[in-house]
Amino acid sequence: MKGKLFYIGILIASMMSSCLSDKKDKDNIAIDEDSLYMDSMDSMLRNESADVKVDHDTMTYYLRQLGNPKFVDRTDGIEWYIAAEELGLMGKQVLPYLIKKLDSDSEYERGQALYALRLASQQDNVKAATGGEFVEGNGMAIPEGKDQIPIITEWKKWYDKYKDALTQ
Repeated sequence: MKGKLFYIGILIASMMSSCLSDKKDKDNIAIDEDSLYMDSMDSMLRNESADVKVDHDTMTYYLRQLGNPKFVDRTDGIEWYIAAEELGLMGKQVLPYLIKKLDSDSEYERGQALYALRLASQQDNVKAATGGEFVEGNGMAIPEGKDQIPIITEWKKWYDKYKDALTQ
């Protein structure tokens, strides 16, 4: 009997956790858990990714959300691209996946990948491997349409140039 009650308790806790993690704001926009998101933003501001070991499931989750235009947080009129920013914090470990996303059929997803690449290239573990070189492109602006093509080409050249150093 105790075994069954324990199993039912775990099942209920799992269901409650799932419901809480799927919270939506009033505009039906997916919101990351506040504390995790704020901790990540603080880390990005301090540029502390050099020794961070990235969890593969977390990286996969954000890579899947990269093309989702509703996976943003709007605070005080500023739109935060949660997936791109979280991926950008991961530094060199996420670069091969972001480079592959540049071939997406989705213009939005390509733009988010470019933004994440720009953020990732500023992390200490990437700067150490590249001597601080990165693609200037449009700065932090996310290019659209045909403006993406030359920047995508430059990022692919950059990755090919530093691929060996970045995958060590």
